[in-house]
Amino acid sequence: MKHPYRVGYHFEIRVANWFKAHNYEIITSRGSHGKADLWALKKNPPDPPGTPIPVLIQCKVAGPRVRINRLTKEQLAFKDYANTVKARAIWAWRKGRKLMIQALN
Repeated sequence: MKHPYRVGYHFEIRVANWFKAHNYEIITSRGSHGKADLWALKKNPPDPPGTPIPVLIQCKVAGPRVRINRLTKEQLAFKDYANTVKARAIWAWRKGRKLMIQALN
């Protein structure tokens, strides 16, 4: 049996690599000690130039417990926090082996 921390750690790396491949700079906050697992900024944002919007990413190995079109209390709290710091909220999880990414705001 794999240790849950290791599974989560490897999943965070996978999500970070996906965002890096899509031209984002990544700052990690491992171990769920911060509000978000990953913080990202788009390199060379298109509009307006020079003003990147921060992206907060929460990584969960297990997916949402409810349907995708309804947010859980945890997702709503994360979305509210992102709104207070004027950032985009992204929820990342896996469905089988597939990486799933959902914008919350």
